[in-house]
Amino acid sequence: MTGRYKSENSESRAFERYEMGFKLIVDGSTPEGRQFTEETILQDISGEGAKFSTQLPTNYFAGQTIAMTIYLPAAGNVRANMSTQGRVIRVETRKARGPASNGPGRYVAVRLDTPLQFETAADDQAQVDG
Repeated sequence: MTGRYKSENSESRAFERYEMGFKLIVDGSTPEGRQFTEETILQDISGEGAKFSTQLPTNYFAGQTIAMTIYLPAAGNVRANMSTQGRVIRVETRKARGPASNGPGRYVAVRLDTPLQFETAADDQAQVDG
């Protein structure tokens, strides 16, 4: 379920945050330069940023550039995703806010550097590609 909600800092934000709970694939390089891919959950997104949960907090650092692919729920036989690049703002340990929160955890806050690119694939094509 998705929805709009106000964060504690909503007065200082230029954009409203939207809770997501969608599958997210993150690609990046660790502080040591090793490539990694993490499958996780997008907690929320706004016009300028996003936050996701992580099981690999030591892979992320402030200023790091990462690629993100957000997988949208299927609509019939059509699969869709949105891709973007962003810059890590902070890695935090705390309770997430919003309806997608699963309680205390580790989260990565990201500023989006590129517009979201929407992509679709029919089921038969997604099975060939994936």
